[in-house]
Amino acid sequence: MSQLLHLDPHNPTVFDGCFAYARGSIVGWSDLLDLLDTLRTDYPGDQLVHANCNFYAGKLLINTDPASARKHFIVAQESFRKLFPRGHHVFAALRSALRQLSQAKRAIPPSGA
Repeated sequence: MSQLLHLDPHNPTVFDGCFAYARGSIVGWSDLLDLLDTLRTDYPGDQLVHANCNFYAGKLLINTDPASARKHFIVAQESFRKLFPRGHHVFAALRSALRQLSQAKRAIPPSGA
């Protein structure tokens, strides 16, 4: 999967393909998060690679660690704003992910309920 991601880490289709492949294998989400960290390290000055890694880390964490997912989405959003015009489709995807997090948070009953 590392080789797949390194083919074109600027292309979200590569990330989607890697994650789809991982769903059908024994690779866990923590392995994918480690892979994203490695990719960031391999491309230290590439904002688009870092933005993609943060966005996809957020997607991985959305159900298991919503607070971390939100942080990754916000960092990705800040990076993408430097790279793309306001109407770029990535911002709709980010809004959707953040809305999903907000809805999930409201659906959790308060403790002691």
